[in-house]
Amino acid sequence: MKEKKMKEIKAVYSLHIDFKYKEGEGERYTLKPGHSYNLNNNIKVSYKDIADGVIEIINTELEKELKKYDSLFVKKIEYVETFEGSIEILFTAILQVLDVAGNLMSLYDIVKLIKDITDRFMNKQLKKYYGDYFFATTSILAPNRDYWRFEHGREEIQVKRERGSRDAFFYYLLIANIVLLIIVAVLVAGAVKTVYFP
Repeated sequence: MKEKKMKEIKAVYSLHIDFKYKEGEGERYTLKPGHSYNLNNNIKVSYKDIADGVIEIINTELEKELKKYDSLFVKKIEYVETFEGSIEILFTAILQVLDVAGNLMSLYDIVKLIKDITDRFMNKQLKKYYGDYFFATTSILAPNRDYWRFEHGREEIQVKRERGSRDAFFYYLLIANIVLLIIVAVLVAGAVKTVYFP
């Protein structure tokens, strides 16, 4: 039996952390580098503490959380970089999937599922560690929808080609059988003529 091939795909995510509440009707508070914030019980937390805490959650807890849902898919989570302007953290998920036609559309569902689980999990962990002050939103940076559309289109072409070659083989067999039937009919007619009409 042929062994199934596994394929690795890297998905890139952006995790954005900001304050949960707006000040009146004004702009939402943003997290700023070099600043400190009074949170639960007047505990002071710096911008760096929050950023480092989120990176620690990504590095030690997020992968375990995602593997609860399906350990086949998530091979590794990697922190990439932090951007300022509130806190934006890039991370990648290395996914392992079966390398078969038709699998990439379900793979996009997996990439989106990781985004949704990350949103819920990070918001829960931020609340647990810092109180109800922050919210997290995750975006999929790559692969983007155009990539999936292209890959899906490529698969459709491949399936059409396979179908075309199967159709050609079917017609070949049909014509070969018709030719064989004609030859058999001619031989039978010749035999009948020889036996009964010498």
